[in-house]
Amino acid sequence: MRNKSGFTLMEMMVVIAIIGVVSAIAIPNMVGRFQEYRVGEGARELLGVLQSSRIGAARHNNNVVVTFDPDNNGSLDNNYLSFVDSGGIKDTFDAGEAVIARGQMPAGVTLTSVTFGGNTWVRISNRGLASNSGTVTLTNTAGTTRRVNLFETGNSRIVIP
Repeated sequence: MRNKSGFTLMEMMVVIAIIGVVSAIAIPNMVGRFQEYRVGEGARELLGVLQSSRIGAARHNNNVVVTFDPDNNGSLDNNYLSFVDSGGIKDTFDAGEAVIARGQMPAGVTLTSVTFGGNTWVRISNRGLASNSGTVTLTNTAGTTRRVNLFETGNSRIVIP
């Protein structure tokens, strides 16, 4: 009599059941990690924008403005604009001004507050100094928060509350 190799139906069903149980435990945990990653991604993106704006101010030998209300409509629309403020209306984006960075927050991440001395924008001088120190707060749909602090010295950092 020959030995037959392979798996029985019962063995296959047990393996599939084990995979199902492990997946039921792991997938919800992974979804939470993805949400946490997105809010961290948004904070790292803003940190990079503030740092590149500081470099851009020195390179252009002019003020650079980073605004979190590019439409000037008085509300945070989850986007930002960094530009060289070379003329026209001060601290406002005018046609022809060079754009350093423009973007929006990742999906599921909201700009919940921006505080730069009562403004939704900050000016960085050609010496790399900020007009005001302030904080940008980001929150995801699960309530995880990250803060990006900018100091008057021009240095910035991410804070996990």
